[in-house]
Formats: sequence, C-alpha cells, structure tokens
Amino acid sequence: WEADDVASECVTVETSGEFVASVLAAWESGLEAQTLSLRAGLADVLGWHWRRSLAVLSPKELQLVLFGDLTAEWTVDTLASSVLPGFGFTTSSNPYKWLLEVLFEFNSQQRVAFIQFTTGSSSLPPGITVTVDRSGNEHALPTARTCTQCLRLPQYPSR
Repeated sequence: WEADDVASECVTVETSGEFVASVLAAWESGLEAQTLSLRAGLADVLGWHWRRSLAVLSPKELQLVLFGDLTAEWTVDTLASSVLPGFGFTTSSNPYKWLLEVLFEFNSQQRVAFIQFTTGSSSLPPGITVTVDRSGNEHALPTARTCTQCLRLPQYPSR
C-alpha cells in the first residue's frame, strides 16, 4: 500500500489483510522510539532484568501499581484519606468539607477530570494524595499544581 495507491483503492474483503498489516506496520514504526525509551527507562529503574522483575505481576496488577484502580468507588473514607487539608485548611474547614461532599457526588467522568486537573494523570496511583491549600479570594477559581498534586482552593463562603 503506497501513498498513491491509498487514494485510488478501496479496502475490500480480499485486500483487508494486506491493509491491516500495513496499518499495524505503520503504527508500530511510529511507536518504536517511544517503546525503546520506555524500555531504557525501565532498565534504568529496575535493572537490565526488568522483564523478569515485572513478570511476577499480572497485567491487572501492573496496571494497578502504575495507574491505580480506574474503577474504584469513592467513599467518604477513601476521599478523606486521599484528599488532605493543607496550608490554611483543617478537616473542619467548611470549604474542605464541601469539596469532599462535591467529590463524593461526582460521576466517573468528573472524577477522572478532577484527578487530571490536580495531578496531570487520569488516575491516582496507590499511596499518592492530593493536598488542598487555601488560596486567592472567594471570587477566584481553584487552581492546581500538578507537580505536587496540590489543589489551591479559595476560602469560599458557601458550597
């Protein structure tokens, strides 16, 4: 499948195998540099026998270690242990308590968006927490520092 041929030929049942092979080859070659970098990074962190080190984990366990549980339900207890009050807030501060209430009501898409906003990642790996610091005035919008997993929340007067 050359570039000139793509515009003039349609994929048929007879040519579908060749088409799929061409797409996979292009996809794999496009990811080659990233794959090599990932392997080099794993070797730096886990040593040159990184494949053996990771072989003890199932794919599901590896996903859990790297990305956290993408399907975990949020409870009041899990939120309180993962979203912690920081500078200017305590566990009894109204804006902090209101934030936990709102987070508890989030659907899965809103949860992913919150974690993405506060951490730069689509999930919260185990052991990582988000800190809530007080900032700005009551008319400001929340901001985040993804490098430190910190949500900067103004001292709002109401929920």
